[in-house]
Amino acid sequence: IVYPTPLAPPCRRPLLAVQSVSPFSDGGRNRCLSSASSGDNVVLRYFDYRGRAQALRYALIDAGVAFKDDKIALSQIISGNWFNTKTNPAVAGVFGRLPVLEWNGFQVSQNEAIARYLYHKLEHGPADDIAKETLSASITSLAHQDMIVMCLQLANNISQVPTEVDDKHLVRPVQELQVRLNGIIINLEAILAKGKQDYFTGASPVMGDYFAFEALDIVTTVYGDEALTNCPALEAFVLRMQERPRIKEYLDKDLRPGLLGTENEGDVMMRLQGIPKV
Repeated sequence: IVYPTPLAPPCRRPLLAVQSVSPFSDGGRNRCLSSASSGDNVVLRYFDYRGRAQALRYALIDAGVAFKDDKIALSQIISGNWFNTKTNPAVAGVFGRLPVLEWNGFQVSQNEAIARYLYHKLEHGPADDIAKETLSASITSLAHQDMIVMCLQLANNISQVPTEVDDKHLVRPVQELQVRLNGIIINLEAILAKGKQDYFTGASPVMGDYFAFEALDIVTTVYGDEALTNCPALEAFVLRMQERPRIKEYLDKDLRPGLLGTENEGDVMMRLQGIPKV
């Protein structure tokens, strides 16, 4: 079998356009942010699935920012309308790609640039604490590029393999990525355990934590909870993030979109779970 070149998650499921404002704007035991006021006009624009934007959603929700979660309906992509719209920088940024963040008219494109902007906007650390900001940025990049994107590409590619193809042909790519992820997870466990703190840089989460949380959640979705076996610090970290009041409310209300945005997402996850792991 010849495996297709990794692609961005496909967009097949026709949905109605969804544009919502986050209700998680106050209350709970989250930090109070002086630079994000209730009068700010904040828009996060991405497609109607988790994809590469979910960590950004978590950060905004957890900070209590009232923002417009502007989800581009997948039906717009299927119909071809999006490919005409994406050339408009006001919608898709200067690169014609999502996600895009707009804050009081100031627009930021690309995940890691948005993460850096939010690190400062949400006051995750002192402006002169370069060590803290660098660690957050490093974890953000690692979680995004080497965990989230790789898992999404694997799941997307599996979704394109006909069901009549024997799963034995899928074992190699699944196990190869698992070995790679295991090495990353071991390093993250060591960093978190060494710091002896609730989060990677201290007593409260920063952008790197939101990306690590999303990455670890995706890894356990693809490879099962055993992916964090012998990683007590990471297991406790994931539970701690899940229990943060606004994130917990968001998850309990089932407001989080699907992982891939495909009609067969459930079948893909079941197929992945049935493939032998290392």
